[in-house]
Amino acid sequence: MNTLENIPEEGTPLTLNDYKQKMIILRDKCLNYKNSHAFCKSFHFFCDKITKVSTLVLSSLTTYYITSHSSDEELSNEDLELDKRFTFATTFVSGINAIFTFSDKTETHKSLTSEYLKLYNEIDHIINSIFEEEEDSKSKELYDEFYNRFIALNGRTIDIGLMMYPKKKYNIS
Repeated sequence: MNTLENIPEEGTPLTLNDYKQKMIILRDKCLNYKNSHAFCKSFHFFCDKITKVSTLVLSSLTTYYITSHSSDEELSNEDLELDKRFTFATTFVSGINAIFTFSDKTETHKSLTSEYLKLYNEIDHIINSIFEEEEDSKSKELYDEFYNRFIALNGRTIDIGLMMYPKKKYNIS
């Protein structure tokens, strides 16, 4: 992976090759963020499905046990205790799903994944084709445009956050 070591210090005019190096670094950052958001999306999708299936199973069992008591027989303490436990478990799992909003986080990470990928592909296209033919002044404008879009996406990343594991795995500070 490229680093900023090859980029001249501030105040020194940048050449076309310097801007190309900066674009490569920015492209690689986009890929790291895309991969990190993809990991988070998969994790939240898994958690969303687990909590929703658990809620469905628990609420079905709760309804079954509560409605299975006939009105003629007296309820035993065991029946009441089982009904309470199923009701509590259903409420607890539903609450976990409501608190952590896994489906909302899945959609946000999915959106950010596609936007980082789009930006990555556009930067890659510039590096591999147009960038070779541009003048120094145009290369600065291109870099500034892509960098500003990256910063805007990064602001949305900060809003939703990233899990520690993908941040370390994809070298995001």
